Amino acid sequence: MKIKNFLLFTIGSSGDVFPMIALAENLQKKGYSTCFIAVEAFRKYSEEKGIPFLSLASEEEYLNAVRNPDIFHPYRGFSVVARTGIIPAIRRMFEIARNYDPSETAILSSGLCFGAKIAGEALGFAHIGIHLQPVVFRSLYDTPQMTPTSPSAGSPRFLKKLFYWITDNLIIDPILKKEINGLRKEQNLPPVKSFFGNYFFSNELNLALFPEWFAKKQMDWPDSTRQVGFPLYDRFQFGSDSSSDEDVFLNKPILFTAGTGNHHAKAFFEMAAEACLEKRWKAVFLSSVDENIPKNLPPNVIRKKFIPLSTNLPGFSLLVHHGGIGTLSQAIYHGIPQIILPQSHDQPDNAVRIRRLGIGDYLYPKQQNSKNLINAIEIVRDSGFIYKNCQFYSEKLQSEENSIELSTKYILEFLIQR
Repeated sequence: MKIKNFLLFTIGSSGDVFPMIALAENLQKKGYSTCFIAVEAFRKYSEEKGIPFLSLASEEEYLNAVRNPDIFHPYRGFSVVARTGIIPAIRRMFEIARNYDPSETAILSSGLCFGAKIAGEALGFAHIGIHLQPVVFRSLYDTPQMTPTSPSAGSPRFLKKLFYWITDNLIIDPILKKEINGLRKEQNLPPVKSFFGNYFFSNELNLALFPEWFAKKQMDWPDSTRQVGFPLYDRFQFGSDSSSDEDVFLNKPILFTAGTGNHHAKAFFEMAAEACLEKRWKAVFLSSVDENIPKNLPPNVIRKKFIPLSTNLPGFSLLVHHGGIGTLSQAIYHGIPQIILPQSHDQPDNAVRIRRLGIGDYLYPKQQNSKNLINAIEIVRDSGFIYKNCQFYSEKLQSEENSIELSTKYILEFLIQR
């Protein structure tokens, strides 16, 4: 098979988008044609890198979704993502793919891109799954922490099976089955179920963009999984957004961020402001959403709409954040202790893994108040154990092969052998 073109599909926010743009850029540098397919809000980043772009949804549709107050709810959040992102994109992805020649084109997509997967099955495209978070890899062994109250890695196996059964049959499958199986039927493919089980993954090759020491491959993961490490790619790589804020870093402040585009972080920053006022900690509040920030910040706190973590994190003593995989990996790379205040999606699982590595801690939603936050910050900042672990994993991550290069290597090797 002589592949000339790559279609890269993704659904999600900037943390999901930028690693895919990095892959597209690297493939273009090696002489391949690429096209990046996501929501309109990310067109400028793709085109800034010279990567052709096709839109899955308007910027207004994307903003309506991220502004939905349930999007970070531990149980209702999936319904919001499915109804506003996954389902509307299924047929659009399939129609985009069918305009390309499967003998010359390969598809790279995240697990949520079911239309891209169906195109691979029905039309004969090579299909490679790109997975950024360990939480999507279900396991009855080292089980991901799906929600703060779901079975943990140490729970009895029958509870894990029961949880997955309930999740599939009462939450996920009822929402997705009509659209997915409807399109499959039109393409003479049999119906499927358990969309977040084995069907979530490519039948050919799956790349896990996190290192083995963060989440080790389990016996019940897809055999075709290859771990390549954290992509460590953020908005600093885009000239229109790069900046340096060295004036902010006097006395090593604490950085608080709930995700720069999070529209539902008012309580997060109010709690942080109370803690910083009481302890007189110097801090930076990072959010692009004005409504998140308290009107009267303490004099020792400043607000920034955006700073690239890849270049600015070394100026901070501690990172308090939502638990996104991109933010988390940048902190590990720079050896910065972190406290995670998770809500939903991959955040609880990421938080558990940070504590397990001994490089930070977390507070689940019911624990999140200024008193507990102060206590957690004082423990983490003063811990020699955590500091040593942060330095250890920082050196480890910095010594690893570039994740985007390694991903590209696996992709091209797979296509040669296919």
